[in-house]
Amino acid sequence: MDKKVIVLGSIAFDYIMEFNDLFTRHVVHTDSSTLNMALVVDSYNARFGGTAGNICYSLGLLEKPSIMISSVGKDFFQTQYPHILKEHLVDIRVDTYSNDVSARCFLVSDKRNNQIITFYAGALKYAHKINLFRKLSLYDNIKVAINAPNPVDAMVSFHNQLLKLKIPTIFDPGQQIGQFSRDLLKKILETVDFIILNEYEFELLQKRSGYSNMELISLIPTIIITLGEKGSILYDNGEKSEIPIVKPRKVVDPTGAGDGYRSGLLCGIVDDIDLYECCQLGAVVGSFIVETAGGQEHKFTKNDFINRYEQTFGSLPKRLKLF
Repeated sequence: MDKKVIVLGSIAFDYIMEFNDLFTRHVVHTDSSTLNMALVVDSYNARFGGTAGNICYSLGLLEKPSIMISSVGKDFFQTQYPHILKEHLVDIRVDTYSNDVSARCFLVSDKRNNQIITFYAGALKYAHKINLFRKLSLYDNIKVAINAPNPVDAMVSFHNQLLKLKIPTIFDPGQQIGQFSRDLLKKILETVDFIILNEYEFELLQKRSGYSNMELISLIPTIIITLGEKGSILYDNGEKSEIPIVKPRKVVDPTGAGDGYRSGLLCGIVDDIDLYECCQLGAVVGSFIVETAGGQEHKFTKNDFINRYEQTFGSLPKRLKLF
C-alpha cells in the first residue's frame, strides 16, 4: 500500500491579477499615518487554490496519494474543485459549513513579481474544531504530515494533535507567523523537528520569537528556507546546504511555487530519499508552476520531470518511485 501524506492547510478560491508596472510608482503618502494606492490591473483570472489544495494537486501529478483535511464553505462541493482533487489522488476529508463560503484569496503581482495579497478566511475560521483522531485511521498508512498555513488556533490544535498521534510533521507557518504571540510561537518551536518557510518569513520568525538565526538552527533539527529565484537553503542538524534554482522555460506567475516546492519535498520524503535530494525535487516542481498563472494550472509528464531534474542535478535519486 502506498504511503500517504496528510496535508493540513487552506482550501481557497484565488483571484489572480497582474499589474504591468511597479507598485512603488503608485504609492501615495498623504501624511505619516496614511497610505493610499489605486491600481488598474491588466489581467484577471479565477483559480482553485489554497495551500492544501495546491500541495495536494502537485503530489497527485507525482502520483503520491494524500489526505487533505480542512474546512470549506457551502460553495466548495458546488464546483469542479473536489472532482479535480480526487483525480489527483486526494482523499478529501473536510468539514463543510453552510453558513459561510470557502476562503478567498486576492493576489496582485507587479512586473517584478512583487505581490499584494488579501485573504478572507471564510469557513477556515472553524478549522480549529477539526478532530484529527476522528479524521484518521490506523489503516491510512501515513508517512508524514505538513501543517501548512491556517488560522493560528487551527495550526496550534493540529500541532498538538499530531504530537499525540506521533506523526512526523513539517511545520509550515508561512504568512501566519505574525499572528502568533511570542510565547506561543516559542513553545511550538521547542517541539518541532522540521520547519519550512521563505526568506522573509525566516526573518519574521526571528523577530517574532526572539531567537537569533543561529539559535533557531541549533534548536530545530531541519530547516528549509526557500529564496525564490535564488534557490533554497537546507539546514540539516546544523549543516548548511544550498540548492540552486531550476530554470523554468518562462516566468508567468510566482503564485503557488512555494507550495509546489513542498509537494516535491514531500514526494521525496515518502520515498525515504536524502533531504538534499528532496529539496531538489521541490525545486523542479516549483519551476513548472511559475510557467503558468495559479497554483494548479501546470502539468508535466514523467519525461518532462526527469529531463528537467537531470539538466540541473544529474541522475534521479535511485529510491524515487516516480509515476
